Amino acid sequence: MFSGKGSWRTREVYEETQTAWRGLINDPRFLVRLEEVRNVDAKSANELTKITVMKLLGLFDSARSPYPGAITNEVVCQDDFKPKGGVFTNTVGVDVSFYTGYLDSRMQYGSCVEDQVAYHGSLGIFYCPNIREWYEVELIAPKGKTEPSDWYKSLFYTVHCRNPGISSGLTF
Repeated sequence: MFSGKGSWRTREVYEETQTAWRGLINDPRFLVRLEEVRNVDAKSANELTKITVMKLLGLFDSARSPYPGAITNEVVCQDDFKPKGGVFTNTVGVDVSFYTGYLDSRMQYGSCVEDQVAYHGSLGIFYCPNIREWYEVELIAPKGKTEPSDWYKSLFYTVHCRNPGISSGLTF
């Protein structure tokens, strides 16, 4: 899938079961947070994608202040800190939901203040119907050491799904 994927090394495994793998991977240029769900049909994969995007974007919705009063009645995140993205079909026909945003020191989205931003994240979500696998791939780089967001997006333009039983080492 990505050039240099052969240099990926597992840093931490969060979950490893018959139906899923979740973990953090080291790449020389960035960290990769990966979730793979196996043996999933297209309808379920679509729901997983919707839920994942809703959780991400929902963090940045305006909300009533827990302490309304003299300063403000609403908690709002400036647009600069909100994730940007959408869906595109890449060069080999895979639909990719792609978002970029900022993460805090615990590598979580939701930072709306510059001094809380520690990382830049590029998130790609896609489904491989031929092997019934759903992927959430997040590229995480330290703030200030990131490539332009278009560079990260370009990595998802060539994502393709392997055929069952064939593995090239660069595909999912």
